Amino acid sequence: MKNVEHSPLLTWGMHIYVESAKAGLIVSALEPVTEKESDAAPDVYRAYRNAISRVKGKRPQAPHIEFANANDDDKLAQFVWNFGPVVASTLERKEVTDPDDENRIRTLTVALQDWTELRNEQQMFRAALTLVAELERGKETDLKTVKDSISTIVELANCWPVQWQREQQLRASGIGYEIEPLWVFGEKNLRSLAWARERTVTNALPWGRLSTVASKADIVEAAHSTICELINAFSPCVYPWGQTAIEGPHWDLSFGIRPILYHILRREYLSKNGVEVCRNTDCRQWFEVERAEQHYCSEVCSRKQRQREYWETTGKNLREARLRKKKGVAPKKGKKAK
Repeated sequence: MKNVEHSPLLTWGMHIYVESAKAGLIVSALEPVTEKESDAAPDVYRAYRNAISRVKGKRPQAPHIEFANANDDDKLAQFVWNFGPVVASTLERKEVTDPDDENRIRTLTVALQDWTELRNEQQMFRAALTLVAELERGKETDLKTVKDSISTIVELANCWPVQWQREQQLRASGIGYEIEPLWVFGEKNLRSLAWARERTVTNALPWGRLSTVASKADIVEAAHSTICELINAFSPCVYPWGQTAIEGPHWDLSFGIRPILYHILRREYLSKNGVEVCRNTDCRQWFEVERAEQHYCSEVCSRKQRQREYWETTGKNLREARLRKKKGVAPKKGKKAK
């Protein structure tokens, strides 16, 4: 029996092609027509579901983890190659001849992914994922990391209202399938984020005064408010599926796959599947936690970090003692050579 993926088709296009330009990445793709083409097209949400499914063997990296780890332009470009633009600043659709059938006309979508916007989106999403991970740690939540992440989000979210207005104008001109943006984020949302950041610094008291230091409860509440403000910008949709119903992002991804990324963040936030940054100081890559007390993305990172910590504590002293013994110098007071 065929294993049916219980989610709508959520793809930006098939045969994605990316060219580098001064302003950013020019991304093009054909619109899938047949069921076979739809199944073969890169689907971000399907990739996420496949990655989190509990199957034996090595699981593929989830796309939201891949995006959070894309900390240079090469990785960002590869992500766009894999799934399409995150936020398209321009969009054009035109009819072209099918490369496999000259008697058939296909729809080609061409978009510009601005470099600055792409880098900002990666940093902002990584900060949001950091908040989710820190909140899952409970008593071990690092408050400085939480405050830094909120500040990053507040600073980078300033461009969202501008992007919303841009998309509204483009959709009003007839580009896209829906005539209005399918997400909402404006100045009111920015004020809410700014207030959340303020809560990490000062604690509002009942009589209207402000204390100088925010409590842990205030900082944690500010983190929850920040995440909710982001994911609520992208409302989920309910789709009929046979005799049941499922929930997912809206299918119109004309202006990029960002709605899927934040729908995935929504699921991670609500389900607490578990994500963490590798504790190997030379790695610091995001990974999905598969077992209790897992703090490293791989056994290699775990071994290297243990070796580094051993050298920084015990190993360095032992080597120094051996060198002093070899030179005939008495060991330092309080240290014993072996």
